[in-house]
Amino acid sequence: MQWLEKLELDHDNLLAALDYFQSRKDWERALQMTGSLHEYWTYHSHFQVGLEAIDLALKATQDDHQLLSARAKAANGAAMLASFSGDQSRAYQYAQQAMAAAKRAEDDRNIAQASMGMGMILGWRRELDLAESILLEGMEAANNYGELWLQATLVTGLGSVALYRANYPLALAYYEQGLALARKIGYLWQGAHLLANIGLVYQAQQEYDKSNEFFQESLQNSIRLRDEQGIAMNLEKLGWLSATLGRPRRAAVLLGSAAVLRERTNAPGNPDELNELEETTLLIQDQLDEAQSRAAWQEGRGMPLEQAIELALQGLE
Repeated sequence: MQWLEKLELDHDNLLAALDYFQSRKDWERALQMTGSLHEYWTYHSHFQVGLEAIDLALKATQDDHQLLSARAKAANGAAMLASFSGDQSRAYQYAQQAMAAAKRAEDDRNIAQASMGMGMILGWRRELDLAESILLEGMEAANNYGELWLQATLVTGLGSVALYRANYPLALAYYEQGLALARKIGYLWQGAHLLANIGLVYQAQQEYDKSNEFFQESLQNSIRLRDEQGIAMNLEKLGWLSATLGRPRRAAVLLGSAAVLRERTNAPGNPDELNELEETTLLIQDQLDEAQSRAAWQEGRGMPLEQAIELALQGLE
C-alpha cells in the first residue's frame, strides 16, 4: 500500500495530467489513466473525483470500438469506486458495462474483474444462483489469463455464496484457498479481508473464540496496511461479538470509534456490513438504556484510535 500513499502526495499533479488529456480530447490516455488510478482513488476515498473522471472518459468514447479493453478497465474501476462509496446499484451498472466491453474485446482479465464485481453485488442481493454462475465464468477467464490476484478475489466471492447458503465447510475451503493465493503473491489487502471472512464462517457456527481470533488478525493486518476502511470493518465485527457475548458497553465503544473512520473515509460499508451494524446496535440497545449506550458510543468517538484498537485486541472474557 506504500505506492498508494506516495501517489497521494502527487494528487494535484495527477489531476493536472488528467485534465490535460481531457482538454486535448486524448481519451485513450484519459481512459488508461483513470483505469490505473481507481485503486488509489478507492484507498484514499476520492470516490467522487474518480467517478467523475471515469464517467467523462466513458461517455466520450462510447462509440469508439478500438478502445474496448480500456473502456472495460475504466468501467471496472468505476464499479469498485461506486461499490466502496455505498452505491451498489450504480456499481452493478458499471460492472455490466465493463463485462459487455470486455466480452466484445475477448479480454479475459476484464471479464474476470467484471464477474467479481457483479458476483459480489448479486451475493449481497442474495441472488445466489446467478452470482455463482457469473463468478464461475469469471474464474474460467481468470484461469485463462493466469492472474492469481483475480483468482483470489473470485474464490472469495464463491466462498461468500457458500456462506450465504450455510454451506460452512465449502465456504471455509474457498476462503482458505483464496487466502493461500493472496499470501503467495503478497496481496495483503485481500488477505486481510479473507481473514475476516473466515471469522464470519466461525461466527455463523457460534465458534466465537475462533471468529475473534480471525477478526483480530484481520484487524492487525489492516493496521499494517494503514487501511482505515478495513480497521473500521473489523472494529464493527468485534463489536458484534462483544454485544452477542454480553459486553454491550465495549461493543458501543468500538462502534463509536468505527463510526469516526467510516465518516472520515466516506465509506459506509457493504450491505452485509450495514446489516450487521444494525444488528449490533439492536443488541446493544437490548442490554443498555439509551443514555448508557449513547455515552459509550460517544466515548468511542472521542477515543484515540490506538486506544480503541487496544480494546478490540483484548480477549473476549
